[in-house]
Amino acid sequence: MKKFDFNLEIPLNTVSFGFVAQNICRNLWQRGLEPCIHLIHNNCDLSAYKIDADFTKWFESCIKKAKAKYSKLQPSFRLWHVVESENSVSCKTVLNTYFELNSLTPTEINVLSNQSSILLTSKYSIDVFNKFGINHTNFMPLAFDRVHFFDTKKKYLGPDIITHGLFGKLEPLRKRHKKIIQLWLKKYGGNRRYALHLCLHNPHLTPEQHNALLGDIFENKKPPFIVNLLGFCNTLAALNDAWNSVNIVTDCGTESWSLPSFHTVALGKYGVIGNYGGLQSWTNERNSILIPPTEKMISAEDGVFFKRGGEYNDGEIFDFNEEDLLKGWEEAEKRYLANKVNTEGLKLQTDFPWTKTVDIILDELQKLV
Repeated sequence: MKKFDFNLEIPLNTVSFGFVAQNICRNLWQRGLEPCIHLIHNNCDLSAYKIDADFTKWFESCIKKAKAKYSKLQPSFRLWHVVESENSVSCKTVLNTYFELNSLTPTEINVLSNQSSILLTSKYSIDVFNKFGINHTNFMPLAFDRVHFFDTKKKYLGPDIITHGLFGKLEPLRKRHKKIIQLWLKKYGGNRRYALHLCLHNPHLTPEQHNALLGDIFENKKPPFIVNLLGFCNTLAALNDAWNSVNIVTDCGTESWSLPSFHTVALGKYGVIGNYGGLQSWTNERNSILIPPTEKMISAEDGVFFKRGGEYNDGEIFDFNEEDLLKGWEEAEKRYLANKVNTEGLKLQTDFPWTKTVDIILDELQKLV
């Protein structure tokens, strides 16, 4: 592909958007490309990542270049929510956004209609967008980060303990955290042969809101001794330890990909994963135990991030039957005892490289030159 000028509109921060942006930037740097980088909300915090001096020099140069040389006529890749994506620096924008619900609001339809192209990590989301007349969509998978995540070969708990994990942004409803944790406690709560590691943090909540949500999940009781609240991991090295410390990871929320569960399964852990939404982008019957959705969806309304009648994020999410999840955990334990490493999960590391993701981005931008 011939080199061409383009804009990159991204947040460089320590949450999932920043994680994706950092990996895209790293791959562009390795290719010798120099886009005009525009930081959304001037957001630049790379403290969680392994960043060498040459990479730092590259993105600082690309940020400086943007102020002096960018053009609205150059195509732009924008990594952001649907909200505020009417604010692109370019007339020709490839929007990469993440969407989980089963419907679009009139405002979302208008914002999306004004994008030149839309990249989604979930084929389910593509179907939803198409249903509402947004047809300029393409699939873009996310990928495994080999720089930050690897087998630590550490022993975290005793060899006779089977450790379950639940990771990601704390959202008791959409991610079904409350239902999953309470069901896990019913099944394993007093059994010393099991442990549950919870690494759930939502940067958009205050500590008081966090504590209130956790209090509700645990019915305002102290969590049992076999539950470990790992808290927020402020570096990817700490997160790598958290993901390596479990044998089985559960994810039955409505996701547009789920970077934590994807990486944990790719590290060779056994996944008990919802067979719906963006989770289907990387799971199959060989690398995961798949949990079917209930026939009826449920409202996503939580009064915080999803509000009925709002301009954005108004719709329904998937749910699951408790009996199916219980069977899934039993099957995961059986597979783990037969083979401590999920060899099919390890294949995700090579099946989903960042080069493939960036190839798709550059192809979409090239169409707009």
